[in-house]
Amino acid sequence: MQLMKWIKKLSLGIVGFLLLLFSIGFIYEQVSRVIAEGAVSPEGKMVDVGGHRLHVLSQGNAGPTVVFESGLDTLGHLSWFKVQSEVRNFATTVSYDRAGILWSERGEARKTGQAMAEDLHGLLQAGGFSAPYILVGHSLAGITLRPFIAKYGSDVAGVVLVDASHPEQFDRMPAELNQLPARWFFNMMNTFGIFRFSELAQIPQTDPDDRINLVAPAMLHKSMSGYLDEIMVTSRLAEEARGISSFGDIPVVVITGTSPARNDALAMEYRNLMSDLWFEMQQELLLLSSDSRQILAPASGHYVQLEQPEIVVAAIRDLLFGTTDQ
Repeated sequence: MQLMKWIKKLSLGIVGFLLLLFSIGFIYEQVSRVIAEGAVSPEGKMVDVGGHRLHVLSQGNAGPTVVFESGLDTLGHLSWFKVQSEVRNFATTVSYDRAGILWSERGEARKTGQAMAEDLHGLLQAGGFSAPYILVGHSLAGITLRPFIAKYGSDVAGVVLVDASHPEQFDRMPAELNQLPARWFFNMMNTFGIFRFSELAQIPQTDPDDRINLVAPAMLHKSMSGYLDEIMVTSRLAEEARGISSFGDIPVVVITGTSPARNDALAMEYRNLMSDLWFEMQQELLLLSSDSRQILAPASGHYVQLEQPEIVVAAIRDLLFGTTDQ
């Protein structure tokens, strides 16, 4: 009898402690949101693309337009700050946040490659950014940019793929590495401040005072919704991209991070497998164009634009000067 009473008290204590933690987390998240929204503001401008507005940052005004497309994360245009700050010296640069990320409004359209292509095209047109475009895409952009190039290829002068995704990667990777928790779990993490607390650490390969370390955590609660919208449809986006297997003779540069440490977060049995598979798929991206080449980034993992931005800058410069009369 005494044992049962002790177990009951312990259970009630654990439940009470968890409720207290969740209450503290909820209050922490709500207060942080209010403080965050007052502490940061858009660096660029908001552009209406038909029913919703996207945030775009344009820097530089020389030569063709270089358009940066982010990967599957909550960083949006911020992930390009090291590259854009250099490329703006010799080109017009455009980085933006896809629908639902940072300050960009979600809109009502389904998250499809075609919808993203129309958003980007509408942004470039409404923003007054004239073709030809050099498209620079990281990670998931290797998938999401394909519908844009298929539809507006005549406006594209070149493509730089930065450790970009392959449409077949979700089928070819071990199934265990593709498993994701249910959306309700992500929503709970976002509501009770768990994501925000985990984002307090400085983003790797950046300085504490870099704007990315102020804005990304501050806007996490808004970006998370757009991020979840995308992460839940990655397989569908990949399937849509599979039907677009050629860019014709549009010049393509494939930049691949080859640091031995890039897969250290994986279990030991997957590290070599994923390194070999990723490199194989990166080489297959060269088949997208009759004019393609690969550049290796030996000191980089997935975020080459943060780890070795000079490689991305040099690739853009070479592509620009090879496709223009400058």
